Amino acid sequence: MEAQWLYIRNGFTAGPVTSSRLAQMILDRQLKRSTIVCSVANGLWLPASEAKEVVQKVNRSIAGSCFDEKELRLFNSYLAQEGRGSAALSITHLQPIFSNLSWKSIPWWSLLTLGLFQLYWFARQGVYSMTADPHMRRNMPRVGFFFLIIPLLSFVAIDGNKQLRQVNVADFSPYFIGILWYLSIILCFVQVFPGDLFLSRLVNFFAFCFSNLPLMIAQRYINECYQRLGFD
Repeated sequence: MEAQWLYIRNGFTAGPVTSSRLAQMILDRQLKRSTIVCSVANGLWLPASEAKEVVQKVNRSIAGSCFDEKELRLFNSYLAQEGRGSAALSITHLQPIFSNLSWKSIPWWSLLTLGLFQLYWFARQGVYSMTADPHMRRNMPRVGFFFLIIPLLSFVAIDGNKQLRQVNVADFSPYFIGILWYLSIILCFVQVFPGDLFLSRLVNFFAFCFSNLPLMIAQRYINECYQRLGFD
């Protein structure tokens, strides 16, 4: 009995299909070799190019269709032409909504810009995704303190994004990391020890460093999801 596979297409999970069917979809350029697939047997997600049973069927079909070595080389080159093939077949792919920057670079950018990078991050990750939602866009003018809750709404938007949840469910609470961010930002400006300016400034600095952690957690989740979705 052939193995059964789930696969990611246009940002959504589809299937299950047999190895033969999955191989034929790759040959027909309905899917790419980089498409993320999951074995129903073990639940592991991996690129189709690493699924040995599927690759063997693709190669067997290619070789069996060729009359000479030149034609075989032409068929083998189709993987390098997948982009053009997909466009010709009008296969559409969802574009990433959130910025896919490295989560490890967040504290460095934040430090270099004295915290202004965090404002950019929330604007790019949260505001864009929320304004792209028609329901949210209609209700934004009714929220008088909207700009004060953008950080929290950003984390909620990331956690609740259907495109991301198709491939991975966040292991963090958007409300918890949102509260952590607000508390750390408050500690950045509060003089905790009125009688000791140096110690107070030290607490402010560590609070500033800690304020990057919620952003890093959310950004790492975005990166992992986009990697599974095949976005660069």
